[in-house]
Amino acid sequence: MDTDIGYTVVALGDGRFRFTAPDGREIVEHPDRQPVAPPTPTAPWKAPAPTWGGEHLDLAHLIDGMAANLLNGSGARLPDIPVAELHQTLRDAVGRPVAAPGEASDAAA
Repeated sequence: MDTDIGYTVVALGDGRFRFTAPDGREIVEHPDRQPVAPPTPTAPWKAPAPTWGGEHLDLAHLIDGMAANLLNGSGARLPDIPVAELHQTLRDAVGRPVAAPGEASDAAA
């Protein structure tokens, strides 16, 4: 072992290590030192209780909610928009141009 490079640490397994000083002396643990368990982490807030019971995703409900939030954010209200104008109002809210010929229609979207 080359003692000119400094201290060495050798893993012995099972979480044990051997520490050696540059002069070759083994550094032993102080006999008065007691092992200290790491602190148990605790969250500064109460953990939320799950509210989902494993039901299948209601995709229509999800999309309706996302559309309503998007429209509310743009200053429009979903109940105030005539059905015939809904597609274009949603496109306007997200900054997409008028549907081009051949693009999916309301019935296909």
